Amino acid sequence: MFHRKKSLTKNEILRRKRDIRRVFSASKRETAAGYTLLFRKNGLPRNQVLIITERGIKSAVKRNREKRITKEIYRLLKEILKVGFDIVLIAKVNKKKFTERFEEMRALFVKANLVVQ
Repeated sequence: MFHRKKSLTKNEILRRKRDIRRVFSASKRETAAGYTLLFRKNGLPRNQVLIITERGIKSAVKRNREKRITKEIYRLLKEILKVGFDIVLIAKVNKKKFTERFEEMRALFVKANLVVQ
């Protein structure tokens, strides 16, 4: 059986400075222990995501690790999310295991009402 690849495509990554500014200035915000979620409607048939880390993470190795883990969790969850949103995920320093982080982010998306019922 062939499974479709669930990777993030170039079209799914929020890149334009104007769009990023819009999300930070006029968006809804939800927080959890390990993440802050900013989102707003974009009028497109897909979601666009930007994954960043909080400012307090000084080590590049730790910053990149947090971004890699957050990106992987989003990639696994994107199939259950509503479409048409610009999403910014701000990762905080997190010592939890992957499965705990996964459940935390899923609960955050449920709290923000971005999960398809």
